[in-house]
Amino acid sequence: MKIKLTNIKQSILVVYIFLLTVFGYSVLSMRKYLLAGGIILAMLIVLSNKKIRLRKIGGNTKIWALMCGVACAATVLADIFPTIYSSANIGLGEYIDVLKEFVLLPLVIYFFSRHTNIKAYILFFRGYALVLCLLCLIEKTMSTKLFLWLYSPLPSSAEVERVSLFLSHPIYFAVFVMLGAIALMMYPLKNTLRTVIAWILIFVGLFFSEARSTWVAFVMVAILRYLKKKKVKRSVKKSKLVAFTALVLCFLVILLSTDIIQNAFMQIFGKISVIWDSDSNDASKGIRLTNAINAIVFLGSNPRYLLIGGGYGFSLSFLLENPSLYGWTDALDNQYLSYILNFGILTFALFIILTCRCLKSVFVKNEISTEYFTLNLMLISLMISLFFFEALTTISPVFAVYISLIFLIDVCENRPNHQEVL
Repeated sequence: MKIKLTNIKQSILVVYIFLLTVFGYSVLSMRKYLLAGGIILAMLIVLSNKKIRLRKIGGNTKIWALMCGVACAATVLADIFPTIYSSANIGLGEYIDVLKEFVLLPLVIYFFSRHTNIKAYILFFRGYALVLCLLCLIEKTMSTKLFLWLYSPLPSSAEVERVSLFLSHPIYFAVFVMLGAIALMMYPLKNTLRTVIAWILIFVGLFFSEARSTWVAFVMVAILRYLKKKKVKRSVKKSKLVAFTALVLCFLVILLSTDIIQNAFMQIFGKISVIWDSDSNDASKGIRLTNAINAIVFLGSNPRYLLIGGGYGFSLSFLLENPSLYGWTDALDNQYLSYILNFGILTFALFIILTCRCLKSVFVKNEISTEYFTLNLMLISLMISLFFFEALTTISPVFAVYISLIFLIDVCENRPNHQEVL
């Protein structure tokens, strides 16, 4: 049987993401080899085109490119003007990480996404999530960890009690199950009984992951799906989006610079730390809330870091110098906070704009394809989840998925014909 080059191009992104999740984040780590192989394949794909031409670059891709530019600039500035923490000094390792995270891997995903069969991409997550949930059920039934041998050092006892399989962390496992749930919601199986069984497996996986942030994210996108199905439309103009973004930024600046509001923040949000730390075994720890308060107080008294950040890796240095409750220094567990500390408030503004674009695509456009709608729901669900963990780094299996969704939404917009329309 002859395999057409077109078919390889259409499926290469799915295969690449699968290989990254299986072989990239355990003791078998092959990230650098997969990245090198991805670069070679991307070059071959570009050269295989009879005419090399730049297609129209979509809005989401432009926003992501701007974020990458800001991250690189902030890191260079942090090297020229050293930060207040010696542990945050920029070296060759940081520049290599920035190159991989903001240049090489995004370029690989970008060239792969240009030829991707989008419906096959979505259905991959549906099938992948069901396989993960089935493995989860086997683990719980046998009371054993099938993939514990893949990790060195071993995860903490709290993480061992939760399901992560080969994805290195329970939240990563839950994110892939959540994406599969969205795919199943939009593309149910043809047989009703099989669909019911699939939903049971999905809920079992989400439950045993104990990642309640993904529960919240899935419920919210399910509500968006319901509103869209009921044809709830809102007219949102560009001027209103700009005004909303400016309002959010002004509020944040005031919040960071006013002692009274900082104190009020600590008093009010201290009452809901259980919800904020919903992914920890002991929700009363308040680790995420403490990290947020420490960062807000720091940024309020150090406007330089609010504007341009401290460069790549600064957030971890900040956490080491300002440990959370019980000496917690592993992670801030908030991607937005981490990006503000690393690269300044402009990155947060770009996140807001990207979110507004997704919501606008969901509610404003009258007729959109099922594929386009599903991709936006997936990206929105990830944006919600990023309030509770950090995934936009090459050491996370979620990172490649996040980038691919940004690019595929633009690819879907630029394709004139869609098979299915909501």
